[in-house]
Amino acid sequence: MKHYQLSKETYVEDPDLHYVKIYNKNWLQSYKDTLQLLINYFNEEYTWEGMFNLHDADTRIREGHNLFLLYSNNRAIGYVWFKELDKDTCFGYNLYVTKKVNRPKNAPAWFYNRVSGEMLRFYSTIKVEIEDWNKTVLDLVENIGYKEIR
Repeated sequence: MKHYQLSKETYVEDPDLHYVKIYNKNWLQSYKDTLQLLINYFNEEYTWEGMFNLHDADTRIREGHNLFLLYSNNRAIGYVWFKELDKDTCFGYNLYVTKKVNRPKNAPAWFYNRVSGEMLRFYSTIKVEIEDWNKTVLDLVENIGYKEIR
């Protein structure tokens, strides 16, 4: 397991993306069909016991987590969650961008860069944990300015 963090000093801007930030139950209700579609895409692509469902998403939102949905050409293609660790630090988790929909190759990096910038408006540091085998995501976070911590 490798641990990374991003600070305001290492964050690099990238082109604008279309995303929606969901931060309360009313917003989640408005986007529940979209989130369910993305959950279905994930479950068709991967088998993972820890996969969340709409009930889990509702619980996370009630606990203050933030959900971002990514769109390409007005089609939902991904999501990522963030939760507060303390007043200065949040934790990014469950990044997913589907391969089932035709989308720009660099969409995951564009998305994660942009939402990381959004979260850095409220926190000085974002922490993530990435499995050693997940070279794609390791490269992604390094390319947008996250630095490995030991």
